[in-house]
Amino acid sequence: MGAKPWIRMVRTPISYRRKVILGILSIILCVGVYSFFSYRQQKKNSLDTTMPSIGQMLHGAYETVQEHGTFKKERWLFKDIKATGIRLGGGFVLAVGLGIVLGMLMGCFGTCDALLTPPLSIMAAISPTAILAVFMVVVGTNLNFFWAMVIFGVTPSLAISISRSIKNVADELIYKCYTLEASHAEVICCMIFRDILPFTIDVIRAAWPMAVVYIVASEGLCGGVGFGYRIHHHSHLSDMKVAYPLILILAGLSYGVDYLLRLLRRKLCEKWSPTS
Repeated sequence: MGAKPWIRMVRTPISYRRKVILGILSIILCVGVYSFFSYRQQKKNSLDTTMPSIGQMLHGAYETVQEHGTFKKERWLFKDIKATGIRLGGGFVLAVGLGIVLGMLMGCFGTCDALLTPPLSIMAAISPTAILAVFMVVVGTNLNFFWAMVIFGVTPSLAISISRSIKNVADELIYKCYTLEASHAEVICCMIFRDILPFTIDVIRAAWPMAVVYIVASEGLCGGVGFGYRIHHHSHLSDMKVAYPLILILAGLSYGVDYLLRLLRRKLCEKWSPTS
């Protein structure tokens, strides 16, 4: 039965202009809904900052870039970006590197798969935020604590996902490489890794928000500085006019990292493909 001309098929693409317009409308709708509830809350109690107005949040954002402190002048935003960036960036790079190595070993060698899959599967089922106290006792509360949180939370699931993607690589491609007298290293690096590269970057993108959650949770508990500490501190004081802008700034920075990963996937995977 033929499709009716006025009915769009499933997954029919829309124009770029319509996509942009709908995206802008969705943001306007979200801002409008929040403004409505904020106005209702402000009308009940003008001193209440649990749902600050847009103007109050702009003032809170300005407060984060002002100088604070009597002896040592500091700007909250830049100090928090530096602290969270070192904790999150360093831990995530270590977690991704370890996850790729373990995933490649598990996917390429049956012995490594049998040896590593059970413990990593158990670790992947445990959220680091549920055992924060354990990390504090075992690792301490220095920089290693934050890195350990991210590694424990990201590496197991990343390694398991990569190993499963390797098992989906067609055996014909592997046989063809060996027929052309390729070594084990050449098969792994030049064929298998290139074949799973797009999926690997997608898995890394999916792991990034989890790493942000772990860092924010750990900073809220024992950070002393950073986005998590600042958001938790002002939320505890019900001073959301500062907490909300910090959340939006953190979301914007995270979106920037995700955009860079998408750009890397597009540029690298077009240039570096199994057939090249």
